[in-house]
Amino acid sequence: MSSESDINGRAEIIVSIAAVILGLLICFYLIPTQIQDPSPKIPNAKTFPYVLGAFFTLLSCYWVYDAVRRNARGERSKAFPRHLFVGLGIGVVFYLFGYLIGTLGYIIGGIIAMFAVIYAIEGKERLLLALVSSVVVTACFVVVFGKLLNIELPIGILTFLE
Repeated sequence: MSSESDINGRAEIIVSIAAVILGLLICFYLIPTQIQDPSPKIPNAKTFPYVLGAFFTLLSCYWVYDAVRRNARGERSKAFPRHLFVGLGIGVVFYLFGYLIGTLGYIIGGIIAMFAVIYAIEGKERLLLALVSSVVVTACFVVVFGKLLNIELPIGILTFLE
């Protein structure tokens, strides 16, 4: 194994661990702190979704720039860019999830959104995996956010669960 791949492997591990730590800080410190602060000034409970939305917008701008740059250079792949359409579809699913979460509720909307994402990535060969994973992941999120962090999740059409 070369030293360059060794360095890349270590860097990937370090960055992955840093991302996990950042995610834990966001879940267990930033979000609860912002929810407890009822003031309308930033930072408040809206801050994290705004930051996430801005991040995805900037990432999309870079994606457009990179696609235009590669097209100008004539760098084209002969393979159908399925991953681009899957990525765009996943973005649309999450947008619809955010838009309909009040009506559907977090449990039903989360299962549908996670199923769509996993199905799009894994394909129809892994249909059972997509279904089971979507239920398990949504249940984990309900436990973490609803029970551990005491964040009120929308019930939507499942009002009989109240």
